[in-house]
Amino acid sequence: SLDDLPDGTPLIVAGLVTPFGSAPPDFEAWSITDVRGLRAALAVDYPDGSASAFSDIGADGLTLDLTGAGRFHHVSRGGVRTDLAGTDSAPRILPGDDGDCLCWISDGQTRQLHTRFADLADDLAARLQAGALVSRVQVSGRYDDAANTRAARRVEIRLQ
Repeated sequence: SLDDLPDGTPLIVAGLVTPFGSAPPDFEAWSITDVRGLRAALAVDYPDGSASAFSDIGADGLTLDLTGAGRFHHVSRGGVRTDLAGTDSAPRILPGDDGDCLCWISDGQTRQLHTRFADLADDLAARLQAGALVSRVQVSGRYDDAANTRAARRVEIRLQ
């Protein structure tokens, strides 16, 4: 039953289309999988670079500003893509419960690794203040649809 699933829940549906002319039904589902609990991959690109890709940067999280985002501004789970531009609130990247992460900032010449989310936030803020532009943000971890947040274990931010 789909009765307990809120509208807009990302799902994977497996089954077969019925033969032409035998409808209804048009599709017979064999299985339905709610992908909200699967590990998610977030990707946002800024083709022209963005000095304002983050509206808030701190040890408690990074808030993305999708203004100027390119064709990638999605969360993908199990092959199901959620368009972040269609959400009610700005996407937010949160540190894990322990504050640890595998996070790095690359600028085309160097790659700086951070194992604490707070260190990533400090480094990112300093680089953006010095004039760097964000070209891509990639995050893996758990995504909360209702809050539009992502508890990050791995973050990569590419600068130009």
